[in-house]
Amino acid sequence: MFDIRREGLTTLEGIDFPDGITKLLCSDNGLRSLEHCPKTVTYLNCSYNQLQTLEHCPNSVSILHCEGNQLRGLEHCPETVTKLHCSDNRLRSLEHCPQTVTKLDCEGNQLRGLEHCPKTVTKLNCSINQLKSLEHCPVTVTYLNCRSNKLKSLEHCPETVTELYCWSNKLRSLEHCPKTITGLHCGENRLRGLEYCPKTVTKLYCSENQLESLKHCPETVTDLYCGTNQLESLEHCPKTVTKLDCSDNKLRGLEHCPKTVIELICWDNKLPYENNIEALRVWKFMLGIRIVRRVIFGKYIEDMLWKPGGVRYRMGWREIEEIIPSSSEGKK
Repeated sequence: MFDIRREGLTTLEGIDFPDGITKLLCSDNGLRSLEHCPKTVTYLNCSYNQLQTLEHCPNSVSILHCEGNQLRGLEHCPETVTKLHCSDNRLRSLEHCPQTVTKLDCEGNQLRGLEHCPKTVTKLNCSINQLKSLEHCPVTVTYLNCRSNKLKSLEHCPETVTELYCWSNKLRSLEHCPKTITGLHCGENRLRGLEYCPKTVTKLYCSENQLESLKHCPETVTDLYCGTNQLESLEHCPKTVTKLDCSDNKLRGLEHCPKTVIELICWDNKLPYENNIEALRVWKFMLGIRIVRRVIFGKYIEDMLWKPGGVRYRMGWREIEEIIPSSSEGKK
C-alpha cells in the first residue's frame, strides 16, 4: 500500500511510486487529474479531490473509490472495476458504468433513473438522488438502499432483495415490497398501514409514518421500531418482539406489549406512569415481565435489574438504588 493522502497534492507527476504498486491511497488532496497514476494499481482511492473525469485511471483497477469529486459522468471508468464507490459527485446518469460492477455506491448524486445500472450488481446504494422509480434496478440486487429519493411506489423493486432501506420517500403503501425481505427500513414515509409487509421480515423500522395500528405486522418480527406514529394501542404487536420502540405515539397503556420484550422505549406517549418510578411496580406486575433489562421513559433511562424484592434503576444518568417491592410482597 502506498499512502499519499492529505499531502496537498495537485498532481501525481514526480511522485516516486514503488515498483509493482497495487494499492494507492491518494484521497483528500487537490488532484485534478489521474495522469501518472501507476498502471499496476488494482485498488485506487482517489476520493475527495477535484477530479472532473476518470481519464488516465489504470485499466487494472478493480476497486475504485472516487467519492466527493466533481464527476459528471463515468467515462473512462475501467471495465475491470467490480466495486465502484462514486457517491457525492454530480452524476446525472450511470451511463458508462462498467458492466462488471457487483457493488455500486452512487449515493448523493443527481440521478433521475437507474438506466445503465450494471445487471451484475448485487449491492446497490442509490440513496439521496432524485429517483421517482426503481425501474431498471437490476434483478440481481439483494441489498438495496434507495432512501431519500422521490419514490411513491416500490414497483420494480427486485424480488431478490433481502434488505431494503426505503425510508424518507413518499410511499403510501408497501405494495410491491419483495417477499424475500428480512430487514425493512421504511420510516419517514406516508404509510397508514402495514398491508403488504412481507411475512419474512424480522427487523422492521416503520417509525415516522402515519400508522394507526400494527395490524398486518408480520409475526416473524423480533425488532420493531414504530415510534412517531398515531398508535393508541399495541394490539397486533407480534408475540416474537424482543426490542420495541413505540415512543412518540398516543399510547395510554402497555396492554398487548409482548412478554418477550427485553428492551422497551416508550417515551412521549400518554402513559399515566411516565417518569413515575413508583408506578413501575404496577407496570411490572401487570405485564408479568421478569426479563426486562432496559426501559426508557421520557428523558430518563431506567436499567431494571430484577432482584428478589426490588429493582435497581438508573435515572437521569445518575445511578440511584431503591427497593420497589413486587405487589405480592408488599412494601417494606
